[in-house]
Amino acid sequence: MELALRPHSFLADAQDARDLSLFLAQQSARYQEIRQPLLLLTGTADRIVVDWNHSERLARQAPNAEQVTFDARGHALHHSHSKDIAMRTATFAARHQEAASRLAGDVEVSRVGGKFQAP
Repeated sequence: MELALRPHSFLADAQDARDLSLFLAQQSARYQEIRQPLLLLTGTADRIVVDWNHSERLARQAPNAEQVTFDARGHALHHSHSKDIAMRTATFAARHQEAASRLAGDVEVSRVGGKFQAP
């Protein structure tokens, strides 16, 4: 927490928050070009990157996006609900392993010890 409250860190975070909506609006113009499968994990209580401003827009426009919304959960789900997020990510990766392999240039992707790795 101390690092986030240093004046230069605090100012940088405030500037990022101020500019986020404009940045996401500009970025979203190309969302329909994304062909990679996307897993979008968002919390309804996220006040840093609200779902309507990013994940919902991305889910509507990216053809292979899958959105999972967690009620009453906030930002940085990977920290606060790490086991749940890890399980959902692994399940998503397993379902899309073949497609991801093709997109990576036909590199063979194998599952070793519960982890995915490319040679």
